Amino acid sequence: MAERTQPTRQYIFTEEQTRFMFIGTGVLMLSTIVGILLLAYSRPQGRFSLVDRSQYLETVQSASEQIGTYRQNADGTVSIPVEQAMELLLERGVSNAFGVATSSPTTPTPEEAPAEAE
Repeated sequence: MAERTQPTRQYIFTEEQTRFMFIGTGVLMLSTIVGILLLAYSRPQGRFSLVDRSQYLETVQSASEQIGTYRQNADGTVSIPVEQAMELLLERGVSNAFGVATSSPTTPTPEEAPAEAE
């Protein structure tokens, strides 16, 4: 009886190429980790300097004055102090909280106005 011979297997990569890729991948991973650690632990070289806060403080002061005083805007509307606006809302209530008011809630329309007794 004739002996059967096993066919030779043909791989894409040789054993040496596989070993070389494994070692190369390990070196690449190690160098990547070292690079990330170097970036994570490097410190900025700049120095802390105080910022000029004068413009910020002027803006806050101006805004505080505007919300607490009466004034007429460029478009002809009038702004009132916030405290007075909150009191008016408490007195009158809010009919349409998220929409534009089409008429004053305290001014009755002609249909709602009581008939005058003559």
